[in-house]
Amino acid sequence: MVELDLSKPPVGMGAAQKVIEAVAAVGDVVERQFEVKGPLDLSTKAHQAKIAKFILGAANRMPAVAAREFGGYGVLIIGVHKHGEIIGIPMVEMKDIDSAVRRFLGANGPRFDVQWVSVQNSTNHVLIIVVDPPQDGQPMFPCRASSGELIDGRIYFRAIGETREAKSEEIDQLLQRGAIAPALEVDITLATQSVIADVAFDANTIEEYIEGTRVRLAKAYADGVAKSGSGRPTLVNPGFPRRPERRTQAEYQMEIDEWERQFRAAWPAVATAIAVRAADLFSITLTNRTATFLEDGQLTLDLDGVAALFQDDYDPIDEARELPEPPRPWGPYQQSIIPSSAWHPGGLPGTVPPETDIANHETGTMLTFDIGALRPRATVRLGGDIVLLFPRPTADSVPARWTFTARGHHDAYTGELEVRTDRRDCTKAARRILKLDA
Repeated sequence: MVELDLSKPPVGMGAAQKVIEAVAAVGDVVERQFEVKGPLDLSTKAHQAKIAKFILGAANRMPAVAAREFGGYGVLIIGVHKHGEIIGIPMVEMKDIDSAVRRFLGANGPRFDVQWVSVQNSTNHVLIIVVDPPQDGQPMFPCRASSGELIDGRIYFRAIGETREAKSEEIDQLLQRGAIAPALEVDITLATQSVIADVAFDANTIEEYIEGTRVRLAKAYADGVAKSGSGRPTLVNPGFPRRPERRTQAEYQMEIDEWERQFRAAWPAVATAIAVRAADLFSITLTNRTATFLEDGQLTLDLDGVAALFQDDYDPIDEARELPEPPRPWGPYQQSIIPSSAWHPGGLPGTVPPETDIANHETGTMLTFDIGALRPRATVRLGGDIVLLFPRPTADSVPARWTFTARGHHDAYTGELEVRTDRRDCTKAARRILKLDA
């Protein structure tokens, strides 16, 4: 005896044949969410109404209940006697079947398909009607016409082993089904330029600059002491007053030490600006693969060990102007007529696009993109003004955990994608800023 497989719908000749043989062997005791009928005359209104009644009842089920059999599809088998004899019926074209039942279903009513399976030693075929699975977000489907046992406006419900008018609590369930937002399918992919910059600097660059500056200032002191002992005159511009050196050697050395401390504290801001400008702009594309118009969409990306920055907020030249100037070299000096406070280097104002938010935290960063409306089958590009830096490289890629939400959809849709890292050596840029190779 063929065992009845309820795990998948009887689609395809082999699967349909097995279901028919199994049903014929056990009879109507297997009827639960599907139904078996003997030969029907599809030309009669009474039998047309019976088919329409089952289609309506199969469509008016709760998705979780329907999913227990045949993957949620409603299955009506016509042409098999309940005592096991496979008789079949004369074949009818699909358009004739649809025309016969559509007046009960309505133009926007349940969707169904048919399959014919030949009967051995007969011109008849068994008809299998397969009704699409009910979905969250679907309204209930009322009957649209009266005929025989069907009444216009009534709600027919497929219960265990029977199709009948829905009871009050079943109508409540169907109303709840209609109020549930349908499942949303999203697809997030990375653009080819979207990488995380694995930034590197040669640590000797800063030491070379600091050491060179200290050597130059120490030489100025040694030369000044030598000149003061030789009696040679120092050339000055007569338009500027000449001031004698009043610092002691200890004070001079303290100024050099303090400059080095301030320089080391200020350099990371310059290094960050260099890194930001060396990194590629980060962008992603989000595709709405559904036929649903999505409103107030929001996407968040959470990346560990990564810092996100707006590229336009960082300029290495402006940051370098904020580096402390070394102390004035030792010796007599000329007083400038331009006060030192006459010029104030200004950095770029912070520019935060209203649709994008960056939240850097101790363990990484979270990016939030406010998408707004997203049309069916549409793709949007997000970012394009952000760079991602990977200050502590440990891998060739970083996992980005994403969450997508939209107004009217109560679930948060989540996933994960890999973002590649790319090595960027910024040593040459740092040497140019410090004029080490001039």
